[in-house]
Amino acid sequence: MSPATNSESMNSMRWVLENARNGFYLYTTTPAMQRRVAEHFGAYGIAVYDYGRNNAPYSFADLAKWAFQQKAKIFFVINMQIALQEENDMINLNLSRDFLTKIDAVWVFGMTPDTDNRLVKIAIDFYSFIRLQLHFEDDYVAGGEIRHIEDATSSDKYYDPYDEAKEQLDRYSDLCKELLALPMDAEPERLLSAAMTLENIADHYFNYGNYSYAMKLYTHIKEIRENALGKEHPDTAGMYYKIALVYDKHGDYPKALELYCMSYRILLHAFGESHPDVITVKSNMKAAYFNTGASESFEEWFAGN
Repeated sequence: MSPATNSESMNSMRWVLENARNGFYLYTTTPAMQRRVAEHFGAYGIAVYDYGRNNAPYSFADLAKWAFQQKAKIFFVINMQIALQEENDMINLNLSRDFLTKIDAVWVFGMTPDTDNRLVKIAIDFYSFIRLQLHFEDDYVAGGEIRHIEDATSSDKYYDPYDEAKEQLDRYSDLCKELLALPMDAEPERLLSAAMTLENIADHYFNYGNYSYAMKLYTHIKEIRENALGKEHPDTAGMYYKIALVYDKHGDYPKALELYCMSYRILLHAFGESHPDVITVKSNMKAAYFNTGASESFEEWFAGN
């Protein structure tokens, strides 16, 4: 999550719903706003499971039964702060991660920020699968106008995104140290699981502008995946891409281009040119090339690389 405006968070959510095929996504905000966000995206054919109306503890069995009854492929599960009152509820969510993944869909979880703060410390495996996390304030941009949440309770806290950024990164510190300390000769499954968690954390550092620490984590993850999966694996290519983004941010466009090319070649072979990840890498590669100020057209340069 970046210190973005609600408009940017809405755009990010829209991109997910238009492009993602599956995976876990999360947004934090007040209970009223969770419903508003879900209602806003109703045109995408989503199905909404609202714990504010079900008022029950988290149960994978109940959630799976509901999901299998839906025709939708995008599931919003909102007001999870009601379902995750007890530590055991959070542990159950953690343990059901793999089962939720097998229900091939886009899962968008909504909860209050305080629940997110507690959950991230307990459900580490669940969070390792979160691909994008967003935050919305009580006001959000819809149709170009600011809409106010009239039914927000007086106890709802207005979150300063920069203060929240610092708090969110601070809570990852000990976990990062623990995962980075794993020896490279540990079991591959354990290392790959750690890499997934570290990637989620690294993305947060990148989005908050701490590129140097993001680079440290991305480089470590790259080493794990090269050793465990090989240099031609799509997951390894994803790390080449993210390291390229850091070089891009620092203005080292030649190095960024080198890594963009490596990532593009692997992903193209694995998924084909119409895959969203392949298109995204090529788009960033094109922008980086233009930033070098080269006189040769991108198409000419691209054809030779």
